[in-house]
Amino acid sequence: MRLRRVIARFLGILYLFFGGINLIGLLMPEVREQIISLGAVLFRYGGFVAVGVGLLMLRKWAAYILAFVLVTNFALIFIVYGGQTMELDGYKSVLPFVGPIFIAVLFYYLWPALKPQVLEGSDNAA
Repeated sequence: MRLRRVIARFLGILYLFFGGINLIGLLMPEVREQIISLGAVLFRYGGFVAVGVGLLMLRKWAAYILAFVLVTNFALIFIVYGGQTMELDGYKSVLPFVGPIFIAVLFYYLWPALKPQVLEGSDNAA
């Protein structure tokens, strides 16, 4: 169980770092000029920061937020970006699905180490 907590916190640090770096990068005008949809980018990396915080706190809601961000980003590929990243040939056409599958397997492994949100004033203080 300890290894799972260490992995979850390490992933939390990575999500916070990469989400924060990408959000800070948006302060540069050259970067913002190359972005198709600023809202989509803010949503994606803001979600990464939220997932990072949740993983550092070892909370299950981090997995729910990440699942929501992944599903929404998959929809944005078609809505905002016109499916640009889906125009791959042969075996490369499965590449967009490898990352989410890997993340799902990883969160399945980490799930026992993540705690549910405890409500203040509840009688579950055992």
